[in-house]
Amino acid sequence: MTVIAGGLAVAGLIGLLAPPAPVGNHGLPLWLPLCPVGAFPVNFIQRLETTDGAIFFCCPRCIEKYKAAPEEYRKAVKAQGAVLAKLPKVQVACPVSGDVPDRSFLRATKAGEISFCSAECAAEFEQHGDVLFSLASVFTFQKTCPVTGRPIDPRWATPVNENVSVYFCSAECVHRYRQSPSRYQKALATQGFRGRF
Repeated sequence: MTVIAGGLAVAGLIGLLAPPAPVGNHGLPLWLPLCPVGAFPVNFIQRLETTDGAIFFCCPRCIEKYKAAPEEYRKAVKAQGAVLAKLPKVQVACPVSGDVPDRSFLRATKAGEISFCSAECAAEFEQHGDVLFSLASVFTFQKTCPVTGRPIDPRWATPVNENVSVYFCSAECVHRYRQSPSRYQKALATQGFRGRF
């Protein structure tokens, strides 16, 4: 019994000594890419869809500055894209219909493995994918439910704005979130989604 208690005490002490997840002076995770305008970590809610894909910003003011002079930020946008390409993503929509994807319609494409909601959508994408469909809005960088910490399920979401939704692992979690959104803001902020929504 003493050995077990001593082992637990040592394990607890090691847990206290373990370094926390790296954060910068701003208190945000260091893995977040930088805003191309403000050079501050992005907020995945501040998103602008372009013909080249989504660009993320730290605040609405930076989106407006970018729109006024996009050429001025081309290099920073490219750098952000390189960081985003390395981040894990979760597919949340079929690129053709926008519906929830079904893994039974998983296809290898030029852009990598993509799931579709039906065989018809997969065929349409294979025929016209490079020209007609953007993959920017079919993925999220949110990996876990802000309520439980479990992996998200694309069927359970609530919109934040016209371009972004927050995802959950179950209908119950959507309900719990809607009852008290502020309670889960910290869990979302650790995944790069900041603000009151």
